[in-house]
Amino acid sequence: MKLTSRNEIAMAIPGVAGRVAVIALSVIGLVIAVYLLWTSVAQAGQPIGCGEGSGCAEVLNSKWSQLFGIPVSALAALTYLGLICGMLFLPIANPIHRGKVWLLIMTIAILLLFSAAWFIGLQVFYLKAICPWCMTEHALGTLIALLILGFHVASFNRANVSAKRPVMAGITFPFCIALLLFGQMAIGQWLTDFQAPKANRLDRDDSASDTGAGPQRSITMLDGRIELRPADRPMIGSADAEHVIVLLLDYCCPHCRTTHGYLMEAMRQFPDQFAIVLCPMPLNSDCNPYWETTEPRFAESCDLARLALAVWKLEPSKFPQFDQWLFEPSRPRLYADALDEASDLVDSKALGEILKTESWLNEMIKENARFYVSSGAERIPVLLAPGFSTVVGRPGSQEELNEILQQDLGLNSSHRSPD
Repeated sequence: MKLTSRNEIAMAIPGVAGRVAVIALSVIGLVIAVYLLWTSVAQAGQPIGCGEGSGCAEVLNSKWSQLFGIPVSALAALTYLGLICGMLFLPIANPIHRGKVWLLIMTIAILLLFSAAWFIGLQVFYLKAICPWCMTEHALGTLIALLILGFHVASFNRANVSAKRPVMAGITFPFCIALLLFGQMAIGQWLTDFQAPKANRLDRDDSASDTGAGPQRSITMLDGRIELRPADRPMIGSADAEHVIVLLLDYCCPHCRTTHGYLMEAMRQFPDQFAIVLCPMPLNSDCNPYWETTEPRFAESCDLARLALAVWKLEPSKFPQFDQWLFEPSRPRLYADALDEASDLVDSKALGEILKTESWLNEMIKENARFYVSSGAERIPVLLAPGFSTVVGRPGSQEELNEILQQDLGLNSSHRSPD
């Protein structure tokens, strides 16, 4: 028997076992996609198993998790649903329709391969963060695609296809269609604006207090579990500002980078109304006793935190400049470059000594880490303040953060400092 058309090629469909395998794997993929979609739409927090130390928050809250504001998990769910329906309809369709159904299944299979390569590459090489649920989804997609392509190749071998119609003859058209669809998705993700999810809010802390003034000002939150004097920590703004916001951050955290930028812009829009106390809390087990594993992207978190604290200790007036420099680029600064910059701002010899000999650097980092644990947050950044419902994670936009500050702290954009 020789096959002379796509319809005839498609008549050599997978057997019962093959169809059941594809359907079963697609059902698993569909369940995972629906679960990720639910966590995204319902703002249900991180997926199970994506707590501290995982890259889930970075991946699922990035621009690559959406397409035109629609979670890509919704597209994945539709893809798996299409495969399930196609495989169920394939054996009962007449030969003419069967060829069209197989063409659709082949297109979806190739699209799954393109998508897996794209999203795995983004996680490994660009975001440098891994979401286990996403990786499982992509592994399933790859396995399903390879099974379907294997069935296609086997159908040619069984049918003794002539050399004039090589195996690729039945793949070229679905390949082109899949490439076109994938290209539109990738370009759409690259060019469209990212609609970040809203930040999580914790219950309002009615036990908080803010007493004293200037160097003697003291802030207490969470029934005394967090207590600090703003003047004793790196701060941007005046210790006499009406409000003080405590920011727990990591200099290698992309969400901290975005939130830091939002806060700096808010300070310009609401001048002299609040100050920011920065508490470096590295996601690195080398200096954070509450952190179990360290992702490669946070390898220099401890060094950068120590360096920032050392600059503040030596030259408090230079700290805001150094802090801004650390956060300027879209990617974290390398420690070697940061050390050179710090050496230009403060006395390099004194800086070297304080980095080598001062144990208080590690003690302050440990205390910041304890603040994080006490806050009940599950990821950073964390914004805390008396009279404020704690913000966990990156605010969705500058407008969202401004609205939070106005509603919770009563900031007034009409208040302007004299030029």
